[in-house]
Amino acid sequence: MHNPRADSDLRQLTTPTNSTRRIQRFALAASAAAGLALLAVPCWVLLQAGHGSMAASGAIGACLLAGVTVQQASALAAQRRRATKVIQAQQALSRSLAGQLEDERRRIAGDLHDSLNALLIRIRLDAQGIARATVDRPADLAAIRGRAGDISDHVATLYAQCSALMQKLRPEEIDLVGLHETLSDMIHGYNRAHPSCAFALAVDGNPRTLPSDVGIATYRIVQEALSNAIKHANATQVRVQLRVDAEHRHVAISITDDGQGLEMTRLQRGRGMTGMRERAQALGGSLQVDSSPGAGTAVTAQLSW
Repeated sequence: MHNPRADSDLRQLTTPTNSTRRIQRFALAASAAAGLALLAVPCWVLLQAGHGSMAASGAIGACLLAGVTVQQASALAAQRRRATKVIQAQQALSRSLAGQLEDERRRIAGDLHDSLNALLIRIRLDAQGIARATVDRPADLAAIRGRAGDISDHVATLYAQCSALMQKLRPEEIDLVGLHETLSDMIHGYNRAHPSCAFALAVDGNPRTLPSDVGIATYRIVQEALSNAIKHANATQVRVQLRVDAEHRHVAISITDDGQGLEMTRLQRGRGMTGMRERAQALGGSLQVDSSPGAGTAVTAQLSW
């Protein structure tokens, strides 16, 4: 039998009071706050890993939207740290190998100078002595005098070639007079050897503040870029620019020409281009080449220490 009073009592028991509703709202708010706190932890981890960068801010937004767990965020941060350490180790290894290569070049250049050049000088002096001894002799000694002259000429040529080889192995002027003066001598040499093309050098800052390995890398990059310009560009103007920022430990290198330009695919395959890029990357820097047929070539490198 239906009992209206019992139904009324039941509705009172099952209908939440104001106090009950406040308790429920408080519990819901606490649950939401706990969820946000859970999401905030991995976002904070990513923020610390990204050092406050815009990328880290984007990661926080993605984290909140996707609901990444603490464990996943920690794993991502750990992977990033490991990848950063691997990259730094590779750069350190490349830099060490580049330094060892330059040390070996310096040793070879020194050996050439100390042994081979000294021997060539003695041979040349002996040949010149033979030539002088036959000046007042009978005509049948003319052949000896001519042969001695040939020896002297050949040794002079070989001496010049050895000097050029030592310059390529290790330009001693960098150690003696500095990078700026060495590059200036290089530019003057190109202007003398190739009068149809005007070579120019502009330096901003003090290259003497560069560490030895950075100075050598800068010299090699300029050397290779100028060599490529002579071989392929058919240019009338080549400009080398060097900007040294000692405060921020950075140097910017630019070599531009007004030549015929080259296909980028052809440039990328060249051994010299690969060598320049590897030198820049070994110092944690970068190298970029822009060229197209008829538009000249621009080589830009950024090095730091």
